Amino acid sequence: MENIGNLIYLIFGGVSGYFIKSWLEKRAERETRIFERKREKYQNLLRYLKGFMEGTANKKDKQLFLNELSESWLYASDSVVLKANKLLDEFIHSNEQGHPDDQNTAKNMLGELVLEMRRDLEYKNTKLKFSNYRILKIVD
Repeated sequence: MENIGNLIYLIFGGVSGYFIKSWLEKRAERETRIFERKREKYQNLLRYLKGFMEGTANKKDKQLFLNELSESWLYASDSVVLKANKLLDEFIHSNEQGHPDDQNTAKNMLGELVLEMRRDLEYKNTKLKFSNYRILKIVD
């Protein structure tokens, strides 16, 4: 009788272990897919930001950025959404003021947004500061 009890425990343990392992693997796959999707969407946000930059500004990229920003509510952390909205507000304000010569505020806000994206993508302990983000404009 004792052997039957041990056998039942062994079978139960094996089946339980299988389901737990399967659940953990599916969870890890899901987290990987979410991470990859989020990284792709953040790359798009950065790519389309050029639509607002002096020298590369264009309506198509502005609209693509706004579309990505709208979708970011579905996947981005709260802090990323807030930083992106703050940057967008700065673009709107700068546009209303007639493009001031000093672009430092927008550049700093962009650096803050990129830094927040890094933190959201598992780089929570980054030593970088928003001022470390550089924007280079290629001139022929």
